[in-house]
Amino acid sequence: MDVQGYLLVLFVLTLMVSYVHLKEKNRNKRKKAKSNYEKLTEPFSGQRIRLGFNKNLRGYNEGLLEIYRGGKWGLVCDDDWDDQDADVACRQLGFTLGAIRPLYRKTADQDQWNSSSFVLNNVQCLGNERSLLNCPYSTSTECQISEAVSVTCVMQDTTDCGESSSGEWIAGENSCYMIKPIHKGDNFKKILKQCAGQNGESHLALIESEAEHYFVSNILSRHQEDIDRVILSSKLSKKKGSVWKWQKFTRKQDGNKKWKGKMEKKLVKMNYKKWFPGWEPTQFGAEPSISKGKYQCMTLSNKYHQPGHGPSPVGFYYFDSASCKPDKKEKSYFLCKTPRQHEYSQSIRAGEEECYTDNGESYRGTTAVTKAGTPCTRWTLSDYANPWTHPGKVELFIFC
Repeated sequence: MDVQGYLLVLFVLTLMVSYVHLKEKNRNKRKKAKSNYEKLTEPFSGQRIRLGFNKNLRGYNEGLLEIYRGGKWGLVCDDDWDDQDADVACRQLGFTLGAIRPLYRKTADQDQWNSSSFVLNNVQCLGNERSLLNCPYSTSTECQISEAVSVTCVMQDTTDCGESSSGEWIAGENSCYMIKPIHKGDNFKKILKQCAGQNGESHLALIESEAEHYFVSNILSRHQEDIDRVILSSKLSKKKGSVWKWQKFTRKQDGNKKWKGKMEKKLVKMNYKKWFPGWEPTQFGAEPSISKGKYQCMTLSNKYHQPGHGPSPVGFYYFDSASCKPDKKEKSYFLCKTPRQHEYSQSIRAGEEECYTDNGESYRGTTAVTKAGTPCTRWTLSDYANPWTHPGKVELFIFC
């Protein structure tokens, strides 16, 4: 072989070695990237309490009690669990009237939870705490999955939600909500009209506080259908440097035609925001997205793209930027909102602020504290007045 042929062979061998080395390097990069992606975890929303799946409890106001403590979600063991504990849990969830049924057993999903999933035990609330974690409790448990606590909370009365032309309101502490599916042919304008047409103050929902956000996320999670996305009343305004603002559209009464008048638009500053912060620890996929400038509507979503997995569920409905045109591949809904008519509700409840006669035998309210500040006794716990001595009384009623 002459020198020229030798150099050619050497050149080819060098190229082959370089190619193999580069291929191995790229494979290691992909392997490392995949390893990093596999370590991505769901971010913490700040929510400390929620209602989970329970095959026997399917309402918005009931379910398996899940608590966030020690950096993870877990269950509550039923040791020492009573009405006062359940009342605190329900009020923390946003159901201000407390609990109806404090305990259901043998209902936890054993595919998701096991005996090591308990984070609270021996909870001993007085009944006036703002959070279960403010009550005395222990963390050492030897509980079985059949001892996981579930609750049923008292639903607020919807008579003070105003009229509704279609659908049913779900009453929160200060507002009422209606979850409605998006049908074929619906667009943002039609959705605005549907919400504004419920009554004179109803509108496509805006989320204005963290407490409201937690309540809404809970009721969306407890919906009978799996909801991928919920459209809210906000669009990206590009007039002043791409600012997100709430758009509150209401429709007033026009003559004899209820809620058929011209829609009134009011821009509301967005003081509260809880966007999806991205997958931990890299914040991959953090919102709001500015990709191609097409995401101009604000929504709530509990599914976000995770590398190597595609759309992956999280346990909270975060703010998410999306196209104003609903995606046919998603189960999309919209959320109507109306203020509770507190003047009406307070006048109805005015007689409930104290016992009607003597010891409260005829009492039908929900007040659970005496004038002296001591807690009242439930009918089910009283030796003098209970469902056996006074048939027909409901568990919720109070013996003062």
